[in-house]
Amino acid sequence: MAELHGLSERDTLILALRTFVSDLGHTTGSHLGDFIAQSMAGMQNNHDARLRQYLEQVGICDLLRKYGIDPDEVIFPSLNDWIEDSQPKLCVDRLDYGLRQMKRMMSHPLLQHLSHKDFALNGSDLVMTDVQKALVLARGFMQVFAEHLCDPVQLLLLALMVEKTKQVFVSGAGRSRVWWNRNPLDLMMCSDPTQQLNMAENDAYGSVLDWLMREISAYERGPGWYERHDRIEAALKGERHQQWRPLPSRHHTLRLILVEGKVEEGLSIEGHTLRVGLPALKLRRIDPTVCIAGTCKPLSKWYPSFKEELANYEALMAQSHIAEVTIGNPQWAEILNAGIATVNAEWPVCLQRPPLSVEELRTLVAEAADMADAYGFIPA
Repeated sequence: MAELHGLSERDTLILALRTFVSDLGHTTGSHLGDFIAQSMAGMQNNHDARLRQYLEQVGICDLLRKYGIDPDEVIFPSLNDWIEDSQPKLCVDRLDYGLRQMKRMMSHPLLQHLSHKDFALNGSDLVMTDVQKALVLARGFMQVFAEHLCDPVQLLLLALMVEKTKQVFVSGAGRSRVWWNRNPLDLMMCSDPTQQLNMAENDAYGSVLDWLMREISAYERGPGWYERHDRIEAALKGERHQQWRPLPSRHHTLRLILVEGKVEEGLSIEGHTLRVGLPALKLRRIDPTVCIAGTCKPLSKWYPSFKEELANYEALMAQSHIAEVTIGNPQWAEILNAGIATVNAEWPVCLQRPPLSVEELRTLVAEAADMADAYGFIPA
């Protein structure tokens, strides 16, 4: 696309580097680091806020300068364009993470055969050139993020994973490492396999959280996958769009309650009932601009019914829930009660731990690179 639009070799390199470095501030577990730093209902931008410092510490900024590139050109320059733009416009960042998930979950031929020829630049905006392809892309985007960010069972599993991650650092799992008493957000710049090993070192509270996640996943998420897949496929292939709705709970120990307004996130236990607040997460949406024969306008104006679909999706994404899980074992209920109290008290203390030194952080990142080289990456 850069060649098609006559961009210079250096401009093309800057745009590629902007795309490449924008998510390097993510911890293991991607937005998991944002959730433990900012809360699940937060802006999910902690990885952006610490990106410049992180790239300086690990030497990437020095590498850029070595080749005559000012880091300010690459690390979130103050502009909105086709690499990073505000919602609901299309941009490379939004297209990248959305399309990767869609191609993994969906098999619509228009999605599988999208190419750079279906996109163009209109000034600084990334636009599409086919209304039908834009419609399938936008519907697929909504379906993916409704599935991942709105399904209350998925949110419950995510909330338990956030709690389990905090429990690991509070309990000191993996403390044999000489700098385990450093800030957890720095320590989470490790590889996924390393973090999995840390998560496997359980105390009693961690073991019960593991059990809960396995049970809920086995009884709720697993059997529902085929129904979700069929619904997504029908929504993409049929002319009549099927609005996403969370599937009813199958597990007799789990109750999901839709709540009007905001919900305070976190875990609490009353008697034998574990309550987990599941607030609405950050809204993600696209309304791609489509340009045909010199006329450019958002998809919602080319295809008026999509405007209603988008409004319904936004209302769905704004919903909050409370999950109630009945714990049949009295001893496990006591363990949960004690564990929740400990994490609530100790987690703020963990966040005040000193950061890794530059040498320590570079050692951690080098170990993560070695791990990735040895075991490879999990395909997106």
